[in-house]
Amino acid sequence: MKKLIVLASTLVLSTTAFAATKTAILETTLKSDTFVTEAEAYDAGANLMEELSTKSSFELSRELPQFRNTTKYDSFKIDDANMEVKKITNMSGDVHYQAAITVDYRYTYKDGRSS
Repeated sequence: MKKLIVLASTLVLSTTAFAATKTAILETTLKSDTFVTEAEAYDAGANLMEELSTKSSFELSRELPQFRNTTKYDSFKIDDANMEVKKITNMSGDVHYQAAITVDYRYTYKDGRSS
């Protein structure tokens, strides 16, 4: 029984030695609703950028895409954000405007085997 406990403890400790923390650096685009005027779209985009800048790491982890199941949710950080207002014309010829915010961000995750 003692040998089994020692063996199990050794396996747990050895698997954590293979786990490494890595950083993912990503980019995504967030879009606002569409608006009749360019000024309204710009204001909506500016509000969205302001909201992003005030969110905690955990809140950002819920809003921004992530591709790891071992993500450290308190590690999300926005590196940069840029806004562009785009003119959109539909099939009927109606013109609308939409803010598109490109967000550069990073987070850390465990790579390899983890316990």
